[in-house]
Amino acid sequence: MSIFNWNKIDNQHTCYINKVLDNVTFFVSCLKNSHLEVIHPSLLNPKYKSPFLFVKTESNDYFYKFMEYIDSYLENNHIHIPTRNSFGFRNISMEIVQMNKTDNVLKIAPGKIDGIKQHTLIEGIMEFNKK
Repeated sequence: MSIFNWNKIDNQHTCYINKVLDNVTFFVSCLKNSHLEVIHPSLLNPKYKSPFLFVKTESNDYFYKFMEYIDSYLENNHIHIPTRNSFGFRNISMEIVQMNKTDNVLKIAPGKIDGIKQHTLIEGIMEFNKK
């Protein structure tokens, strides 16, 4: 393979990665003023990046209410977001992670594709935030 083709492949990967990171940054910026705790390195320093973010509530009881609301909100809008622990970073996905054997957090990987699923999840979280 020629050096030109290697550079082309490398550039495609860089663009893919940058799109994933840009989508996460957008997602974090939409949620950072909510009363939910959003955990992402860019909130410490804008130069820090990560392909996913965490959303934490004040207690596990509140977390279960939060997840119940989000699941219902997505279902009412006919949106399915896979809940899994394997992220390919193409489409949005979520995972419930248990921290310290007591606290649950929602791990969200917005992925590369910026679309209705991502915006509906943001909308659902912000609607819950109003409660």
